[in-house]
Amino acid sequence: MSRYQSKSSSVYLSDQLKAMKKLENGPYECIDYLSMLPNDDETFMKCNISCSSLFELSTEQMDDELEINYEVYDDVPITPIIMSKSPASIIDVTKSWQSTSPIYCSDYWRMKEVSEKILPIREDMCKWAFEVVDSYSMNRESVFLAFSYLDRYAVRVESISSENYVLACMTCLYISVKVMFPKKKPLLSWFVEMSRRAFTRQDFISMELDILHTLDWKINPPTPMTFLRIYLKSYSVYFQKCCSLLEQMLQDHYFIPKRSSVIALAVILVVFDDTVEFEEIKDSILQLDPHALNSDVSIVKDYIIQMEPLNNAKIKT
Repeated sequence: MSRYQSKSSSVYLSDQLKAMKKLENGPYECIDYLSMLPNDDETFMKCNISCSSLFELSTEQMDDELEINYEVYDDVPITPIIMSKSPASIIDVTKSWQSTSPIYCSDYWRMKEVSEKILPIREDMCKWAFEVVDSYSMNRESVFLAFSYLDRYAVRVESISSENYVLACMTCLYISVKVMFPKKKPLLSWFVEMSRRAFTRQDFISMELDILHTLDWKINPPTPMTFLRIYLKSYSVYFQKCCSLLEQMLQDHYFIPKRSSVIALAVILVVFDDTVEFEEIKDSILQLDPHALNSDVSIVKDYIIQMEPLNNAKIKT
């Protein structure tokens, strides 16, 4: 590759990073709706302001011309698979402690009420989603898309019960799979069967329309993997190591409000820590994005280091 071609490629990647960061700071921004406490006035006000700003974005701000670099596939298996732990079983557990009121309620003019019981639902559904895509040999990035939809949807709705939260999780995965597999869409009947008929075809159709309209059809967010492909362009052999750590992190609601670029960079620093390539990868990142390694990245990195297990994520020297 000539010096001109190398410089041209670097400029293109830098421009792509700028466009992606503009998106994650705008229409794809989210808050940690699961850490809100009823008496936390200051946090609630920040939530209120943040969420309001999302709805006030202009069409021009929300429709930047950018093709997100997902790994798109053409084919999916043709038969539904019944998971060992179905969404129906998760619903049965939640019903044992669900009260008559919604377990999650969001009203931007009153205090935000969040039951801690929704946390295990999100964790269980995250594990279930990975099990589904693995069973169908599909790209695991579709799960990251699905939970981007889910979390942004949950922030915007007024209230959601445990049962509807599970339905929303499944529907978000259905939408994300259609985004990742545009030439051969999954059958809706598969998801009805995977729910063990806890939900009907019409339930999924209604929820899909509600999610798409609530999100204003913003279903192409830059994921942490999208940033990894750019930052690790010369170190692609370590891409899967970073992805494995990202998948552990997806279940933790701490990362819901964190920008995908920050998450990707923090993971890179953790995985490459104490390796001979550490300084090289830092220089490579800073050449593409001079302000990339900021304090936000350091904070997220410190949090990741406290997570367990990390032994398998770090590169063996």
